[in-house]
Amino acid sequence: MAKNIPVTDDVYKQLNEIREDYESFSSLIRRLLRIRSKLSSLAGTSAESIEEWLEIQQLREEGTKNQS
Repeated sequence: MAKNIPVTDDVYKQLNEIREDYESFSSLIRRLLRIRSKLSSLAGTSAESIEEWLEIQQLREEGTKNQS
């Protein structure tokens, strides 16, 4: 069942910027929650900056592609 969650315009814009073209907002939030969970288990605390982690992950993926 779908639920509506109000977010401010700036939050919507940030979510939309990191969302993949094929990805729904529900899928994006699910992905971000998984990332936070992984980071929390590594650090023992919640992630300070999901954006920073996503940027690092993207750089790693680009580095892997460049090595091929």
